[in-house]
Amino acid sequence: MRKIYMPALFCSLFLSCNKSSIIEGVGPVGNNSGTTNPIVEQGTLTIYGSDLSCTNIRITIDDVYQGTINPTNKNIPCGTSNQNAVSLRLKVGTHTYSATGNLYGRPCTYSKSTIVIKKGVCQLIELT
Repeated sequence: MRKIYMPALFCSLFLSCNKSSIIEGVGPVGNNSGTTNPIVEQGTLTIYGSDLSCTNIRITIDDVYQGTINPTNKNIPCGTSNQNAVSLRLKVGTHTYSATGNLYGRPCTYSKSTIVIKKGVCQLIELT
């Protein structure tokens, strides 16, 4: 009889075992802080510029500054983040993006546009 009670006692005293607080393979359920949340549906958006005359392009998404890129004449794979591209994960749904840069000392502006982010899809926008 003693062997049966020891594991149950150990679990209740030291592990705080609670069947409803853990999802197998995911971890604790709840509002986890961090950049990824397995409960929120997300997709990826990558923006890059190919107009070589417009430089120092400031990217905003949903009116929040996300980074500055410089144009390239190379193909950019979706999901790339570097000096030529901004890539980030966004909630599924409609988002706005805009960009402004420098064209020989004068501003060059790309029109504010919308994009629909889809779950698990990486979408690529080329600013031309």
